[in-house]
Amino acid sequence: MEQTVTHNKKGFTLIEALVALLLLSIVLLGLIPSFLSVYNLNLEMTTHDIAVEIAQELLEEARSQSLSNLIDSNSTISRRVNKTDVNFNVKQNVVDVFGGELKKVYIKVLWTYRGQPRSYNATTVVGGLNG
Repeated sequence: MEQTVTHNKKGFTLIEALVALLLLSIVLLGLIPSFLSVYNLNLEMTTHDIAVEIAQELLEEARSQSLSNLIDSNSTISRRVNKTDVNFNVKQNVVDVFGGELKKVYIKVLWTYRGQPRSYNATTVVGGLNG
């Protein structure tokens, strides 16, 4: 008794699967620089956001103090960004306005990202009820 074997040609061969896998690998390798670029941009923006937070904290602190306690200062604040400590140099300059009735507080936050200097500036005027 003879058996007839039918060949179903609808599936993938091993060669076709390997070629598809190779093409997928090439496409994914081409996307790696994009992923790295997005990661670096995210890290830079996170660091910038932390600098803004530091400046806002110092401005709020200045608003809560009496005018006589506001003085020029320089300090370094270290914060953790993606498992790395980043040092932020903070400069606070205080200037009398309207003959000392008000004080203008300048905050400058400086840091380095990938060897490039970065900075963020913030300003407020303090006086009135808390002076």
